[in-house]
Amino acid sequence: MTPEVEVVLIASGAAAATGVVGLFAVNWLGRRAPRAAAAVAPVTPVLAVAVALAVVGKAMFISPHDLTVLTWIVAAAVPLAVVFGIVAARRLDEQTRASAAAAAELEASRDLERQRREMVSWISHDLRTPLAGMRAMTEALQDGVAPDPPRYLRQLQQEVDRLAGMVEFVIALL
Repeated sequence: MTPEVEVVLIASGAAAATGVVGLFAVNWLGRRAPRAAAAVAPVTPVLAVAVALAVVGKAMFISPHDLTVLTWIVAAAVPLAVVFGIVAARRLDEQTRASAAAAAELEASRDLERQRREMVSWISHDLRTPLAGMRAMTEALQDGVAPDPPRYLRQLQQEVDRLAGMVEFVIALL
């Protein structure tokens, strides 16, 4: 293996190791402060490149002055990476809030629909009960088996009034 290839492999390994350490650090920070992790995450590749340049620079016997210039060039990228991370963190935060609001709205809509169905079910039951009694009294009157027809007619009138009151109540709700 040539010395140049060896230097490239060593630099690549150092950059990869820096990236992996940075990844673990961002992951750890993400569990505690997700916005901070998103803000500093872009710094990891910049640091990996800096480590690779330092390794290559030393191996190639780059002058201390040239190595300093390279370091400053890479260091200039750090604030840009942080700004990019902050912008990305804010955008992520906005999307998370919008998603949470949409989920809450959907849940409220589902809850309202469930309540509506429940109310319709109760109203349906409450309207069918007097109708069943009215049907039975009407059939008894038609068949001539009602023992006291005037009482049945009064009872029918009471059930009709009660049913009309329920319908008025439902209309008032709507």
